[in-house]
Amino acid sequence: MKVRQPFVLLRVLPVVLFIGLMAASCSSAQEKAQEKAQEKAQEKAQANIRGTIVNERSTALPLKLEEFNLRLIQKVDLPSIPAPAALLSMSREQRKAWFESFRQSDSGKKWMAERQRILAGRKEFNVDVNAAGKFERRGVPLGTYSLEGKRTKKYGRQIYEFDVSTQVEIANEDDIDFGEILIRARREVQIGERFPNFELPVFGENQTKITNKNLDGKFALVYFWGTERELSSLELESVVALRKKLAKESAEIVFLGVCQNKKKEIDPQFLEYRKLDLEAWSGGPDSIACELFGVSNLPTYCLIDAEGKVVANDRICKQLFQKSSLNIEAIVRAALAGKDLEQILNNATKAMAK
Repeated sequence: MKVRQPFVLLRVLPVVLFIGLMAASCSSAQEKAQEKAQEKAQEKAQANIRGTIVNERSTALPLKLEEFNLRLIQKVDLPSIPAPAALLSMSREQRKAWFESFRQSDSGKKWMAERQRILAGRKEFNVDVNAAGKFERRGVPLGTYSLEGKRTKKYGRQIYEFDVSTQVEIANEDDIDFGEILIRARREVQIGERFPNFELPVFGENQTKITNKNLDGKFALVYFWGTERELSSLELESVVALRKKLAKESAEIVFLGVCQNKKKEIDPQFLEYRKLDLEAWSGGPDSIACELFGVSNLPTYCLIDAEGKVVANDRICKQLFQKSSLNIEAIVRAALAGKDLEQILNNATKAMAK
């Protein structure tokens, strides 16, 4: 018996191992099946949302709330670009060259394909609003969404842009009540008006403030940007390059960069290569500064002359970009030369209509 025992064990052991592996495999298969079932249940799970948009300035700025179009947009995680650390120190042209090379590479093509796949699967829903500002949308799949809406309206000669923006996590099938959501109003800065007093905190300092007195007697370009909006960060480099060029020409102009980030925090290395004459923080998207400058989208431009009067607002600048060959440098140079930018825009608009 003692001699045959090892042989018995050798014959039994593979059977035991096989049974164990089969059990583990079955367990793993069951877990995967359960995960897939949960995912399908999650996809089918829906909730209902409701709420009310409120116009606090209804007396001065009446709105037909039922004309306020709302969109519920699903938040998705897009793949990040595997950019090298040295990208921060590159010039705009170098970064463009790197990105173009990346797009043509196999990894870049995979990145683009994955990005497009995710965006194509993103869910969006229209949300109707009644005359009392109440809205409701039924059958919304679970997920993280932003509720957004914009509307532009003219009151006399004044143009206002109204917007709604909030975020919600729909984690279960319970009804979601947004409650009251305040509509933000942004007045378009008017050409020829004297710019109102403002006070903005300086980056990296708690006590120092930038005010309109820093711009007294000087032509100024005010540029609102934010790291959360890639386009405004890229355009910031064009503004920085223009500042350096005009400084060599001893042009009498001050460049004020205002960061729109929600928090007064930014990578010092990022700003090291993007410095303007004055660097400030707006206080966030809901700040008084954003209302004064009419900031609703980034980037936002505003040109102020030496007397403190607005010579070009954001609408004029962006329409000149679209309807003429003028870039920000040409616009600033035209303004410094005392040219009427509104007239230039009118001429460009007529030329396009022909």
